[in-house]
Amino acid sequence: MEQIICIFCGKKADIIQQDNASMLVFGFCKRETELGEYKEMVDQWLEKL
Repeated sequence: MEQIICIFCGKKADIIQQDNASMLVFGFCKRETELGEYKEMVDQWLEKL
């Protein structure tokens, strides 16, 4: 099973299906993001390191 960690709070995300899209729900920091959008954000962040 794939695990995704929040880059903001460091806690594990729950992956849910919503309207034919995979959504990441971060219970600790109360964020909700579409999986593809989150991957793009992480890729951009890693490029800047």
